[in-house]
Amino acid sequence: AQSFQQSIKLFPQSKMLDDSRYGLAKTLEAQQKFPEALDLYRQIAANRTGSRAAMSQLQVGVRLFESKDFAGAAKAYTELEKGFPESKLIPTARLNAGYAFYELKDFKAAGTQFGLAAQDAEQAPLASYWQGMSQKQLGDFAGSAVTLKAAFTAHEKNPIAEQILFQWADCELRQAQFEAAELHFVDVAKRWPQGQWADDALYFAIRRRRHSEARP
Repeated sequence: AQSFQQSIKLFPQSKMLDDSRYGLAKTLEAQQKFPEALDLYRQIAANRTGSRAAMSQLQVGVRLFESKDFAGAAKAYTELEKGFPESKLIPTARLNAGYAFYELKDFKAAGTQFGLAAQDAEQAPLASYWQGMSQKQLGDFAGSAVTLKAAFTAHEKNPIAEQILFQWADCELRQAQFEAAELHFVDVAKRWPQGQWADDALYFAIRRRRHSEARP
């Protein structure tokens, strides 16, 4: 921290000033001096033309989210897109804004942000999953099933595919689409027998089968 502070003091007009201030902010974070780091990130972000401004705006959101100020984090993330419309960080900010709104239980706003983030190839697997989950939280099981089906089809090889398929199956179950639900639950267990959702998938598949066999 001392070397960054010295650089800032000695060269206040340097083109590398924002780099030094950003480095100081990261050092303060490492030292768990979070309020000081947050204040510095805000100062750097205020200079819209600075080389570290957009990244600092993102870090404002990160710091607020980690301190559980989800409303502040959502605002910081959405302000990044407004303040830096050409930034390559916009897809990340959209995804993170979705997480913040989800924590606030504003699932409509969360779904909107996740949907925007899903337009980016790198963010698409996670974003489309959480878009579907936001719809599910709103009770839109049909819409969620459509979103999760598309997400699974597009990202079948991604590590989150198991979770996507399980939640898709659950949406079908909640719509009383029992055969489709059973098919997907069984598929989860077959594809990922040691996976996180395998036991739950088998439970629901067996429960559905017994319920079907018990009917006259």
